Amino acid sequence: MAGLVALQRVAPEASGVDRCEESGIPFKTVPGMGELINGKVTVKAIRDVAYKDLLGREPVKLDEESIGKYLKGKRVLITGAGGSIGSELCRQVCRYTPESIILYERAESPLFEIELELKDNFQYIEIIPRMPKPVIFTDALCLKYRD
Repeated sequence: MAGLVALQRVAPEASGVDRCEESGIPFKTVPGMGELINGKVTVKAIRDVAYKDLLGREPVKLDEESIGKYLKGKRVLITGAGGSIGSELCRQVCRYTPESIILYERAESPLFEIELELKDNFQYIEIIPRMPKPVIFTDALCLKYRD
């Protein structure tokens, strides 16, 4: 059993790719019907789905040299460091050898996971995990049972 993704310019969540991945069904993408009809491409152009197919836009090209000069040797703070975007940002920043990276995250488990991963893969960078420290603490039950 296999799947074909034949939708152009579709949001990733509507493409069905996530369902194929979850089920383990292999899937491919095909060129647009217009390209097939005009003879610009053939069915031989069926290929694996790439992240670029799901963006719905052209990928952004970064000026990596400038980014590297900006981050190298600096102390960088990343908030939301344990989330999917924040953890990827941490990985990307570490590629540019900052002096240290401060991981700020509210959730303890994701913070611990990204801390371990970065310490394992980037031993030469000081990894500093931080969680918010509350100034005021209240318990929801105190409102329910106040009388």
